[in-house]
Amino acid sequence: MTPVDSSEHRITAAPPPESPTDFLLVAPLSEERDALLARLPGHRKLPPSEDDIRVYYAAQIPAQLADGRPVTYTAVVLPLAGMGHTQAAGATADAIRRFHPRYVLLIGIVGGMAKNAVALGDVLLSDQVVDYELAKVTPDGPSIRWQVHQVDQRLLIAAQNHTVGDLADTAATRPEPGRPRVHIGPVCTGNKVVADDVLADQLREVWVKLIGVEMEAGGVANAVAQSARRPGFFMIRGVSDLADADKDSNEVKSWRPYACEIAAAWTIDLLKNGPIPAGAPPPVADDHRQAISLAKDVAVRTPAGRPEAVVPHSTAIARWRERLDFLMEREAVVSSPGQQFELRHQIDECRAKLRELGFDP
Repeated sequence: MTPVDSSEHRITAAPPPESPTDFLLVAPLSEERDALLARLPGHRKLPPSEDDIRVYYAAQIPAQLADGRPVTYTAVVLPLAGMGHTQAAGATADAIRRFHPRYVLLIGIVGGMAKNAVALGDVLLSDQVVDYELAKVTPDGPSIRWQVHQVDQRLLIAAQNHTVGDLADTAATRPEPGRPRVHIGPVCTGNKVVADDVLADQLREVWVKLIGVEMEAGGVANAVAQSARRPGFFMIRGVSDLADADKDSNEVKSWRPYACEIAAAWTIDLLKNGPIPAGAPPPVADDHRQAISLAKDVAVRTPAGRPEAVVPHSTAIARWRERLDFLMEREAVVSSPGQQFELRHQIDECRAKLRELGFDP
C-alpha cells in the first residue's frame, strides 16, 4: 500500500503580520496623494492583497531627533476612493488592521475661516475635530449633537514647537506673494461641502475659535477611536478656499495646487524633525516560527478520511482574534442595518470558534 504524503494536507501557519508602521498618512484626493508622494523619494506601491481592496504606498522617512541622533520612520500612504466620512472610516479601519500604525495623520486641503484671520494658503493644525453631522430633528429644526475627537497630544505639542524653513521648494507656485501662516484650533467635519457663509457662521457661533471645515476627519478619527490598537491621530491641512460663495471662482481655485503642496511640505518637514521616539524593531520571521514550534498542536479533520492536519493552537486563536477585531472595527463604522446584521452574525461565529479553542472572547 502506497503511503499517503500527509504534507499535501497539512495546514501551514499564517505568515508573520505586517511589520508595525510608524505613520499611516491618509490623503483623501489624488492631488493630495501626489503632493505627498512627491516628498517621499523611493516610495513604492504595495502589491494587492486578497484580504484588502485598498491601494497603499510604502516609504521611509529619514529624520533627526532633537539630540542629533538619526532615526528612520516607516510610513504608509493611504489614498481614499472618495470624499466623506464613510469612505474615510472604512479605509482607515482596513489600514489600521493591516499595518498597525503608531500614528494616523490626515493630510490635504481644507476650507478656512476668514473671520478668524485664516487666509488662502495658510496651514491649519487641528487641536480637536468637531463632527457636526449627527443631529436630532425637532419641530424647531435640527439640533446638532456634537461629537468631539481630541488629537494626539505628542504630535500636537511637537507641531506647536516646530519651526519650519521657508518651504519655498513647493512644486506649485503660490498665486500671491507672502508666506503661509500656521493656525491651531478646532476644525469642524461633516459630509457637506461648505460653500456658504450661513453654515460657516452657524458653526462659528458655537465654536468661536473655529479655523476650518472639511469632510474626512470625522471618519478617520472615529476609525482610530474604535480600533483596538488606538493609534494617535493628528491632522494637517492647507487652506484652498474660505468656505464661502467664492469657493468655485477661478481665483480661489488657483490656490488649490499650492494648498495641497503646503500641507504635504509642512507634514514631511515635521516628521523629518523627529517628533516621536524611534519605534521598537519589527518582529522577524524566525521569532514567529519559534513561537509556532512551541505552541500546542490542535488536530483538524480533513475530508475523506485523509490524515489529520496540524495547526498550532496559539496560531489558530491568533487568526480568529485578528478576524474578530477586524469585524468589530467595521461594525462600528457601517451605517446600513443590513451590513450591521451580517457583521453581527460573523462576529458571533468568530466568538463561537474561539470558545471551541478554549479562549473566552
